Amino acid sequence: MSARGQIRARYEYHEWANGHGLDTASKLSEEELAREVVRSGPGFTPTLDRLKPVLRERLATG
Repeated sequence: MSARGQIRARYEYHEWANGHGLDTASKLSEEELAREVVRSGPGFTPTLDRLKPVLRERLATG
């Protein structure tokens, strides 16, 4: 696969993965979104905080 093809495939996967994550998150209650979850490394982060970068990207790109 060419470099251009690899970039396109990664972009398409990125879009699919973000959409899948947002679709799944849309089924969570407000309590579940606010609940702290274990992440890799020390500390806990609410689910909604982990989704904010994806949401910002989606809003910026339309």
